[in-house]
Amino acid sequence: MTSDKRFCSVEDRRIDEPLPGKGGVYEPHLLLTWPRRKWTSQVFGAKDMPEAVFQRLMALRKDGWRVQLIDRRGHDHSRRRILAPMSGNVYGCGDGDLPVLLDALREDAAAAAPWICGRTAPRTLICCTHGRKDRCCAKFGHASYRAICTEVARSGGDFDVWETTHVGGCRLAANVVALPAVRRYGRVDPDQVAGLLAAERENRPYLPCFRGVPDRNALEQCADAGARGWLQERGITAEVQVERTPVPDRAGRRTVRVRWRSDETGGVLDVRCRSRRVTFYSNCEDLERGETHTARFWLAEAVTAQARAEADS
Repeated sequence: MTSDKRFCSVEDRRIDEPLPGKGGVYEPHLLLTWPRRKWTSQVFGAKDMPEAVFQRLMALRKDGWRVQLIDRRGHDHSRRRILAPMSGNVYGCGDGDLPVLLDALREDAAAAAPWICGRTAPRTLICCTHGRKDRCCAKFGHASYRAICTEVARSGGDFDVWETTHVGGCRLAANVVALPAVRRYGRVDPDQVAGLLAAERENRPYLPCFRGVPDRNALEQCADAGARGWLQERGITAEVQVERTPVPDRAGRRTVRVRWRSDETGGVLDVRCRSRRVTFYSNCEDLERGETHTARFWLAEAVTAQARAEADS
């Protein structure tokens, strides 16, 4: 990689594109082990992948599954493994049985039960290192992936760490997804890894890199992050519940109500969010072509705590 290369993620940091609101949409994950050296530019494509396997993965994707390829140094690829962190199951088979197993997974969990060979770890971390998709994922993703592996080995914890194919948002590299919570992170630098792991051990998001969770729309994700930041500044560890709030068609400001509850107390926050238009390069290929995109994102600009009486009501 030559030193004169430009990187979309470096350009994106310069324009300070907001991270919250980019948690994506909810999709149950299927993680299929495959040697990284064989990955192509497709999310679940590999040079030596049989067409029958690829077509079944495509069918699973159309059914609403998020299908990723995963690998790590020293992994034994003599048998394929499929991790389903939401169900907690690990499936295993030889290459000859892989199409049958994928068909069974499309049918239902009971049909795939004969292939269960273990349980997933309580916390699975996948870090995008998909260099064939984007060079930012290679340069920044690999550095953060190595830092995660090093920190887990040093500090321990029940983490299962993998490098993975494209998770979305190359310009936000390095990208990490924590499963089964489906907390998405972006711009994870190596010096932030210890903080991220500490937060995940406590089952809470690491706010400096938090993109959001995919069960809320972009506005709600923004309010969620704003409320959590307000609580963290006051040393409050709490569960939060964001009221469903449609994203308005027009630019402007919108207030989202967030309820929180800790062991000792609770309350209600009104998070005022404003929209902002950002022009960016989606990936390094767009950067080379000079092709920009413009979209509207949300920022939490103020948080107001409601009076006790209103909170109780």
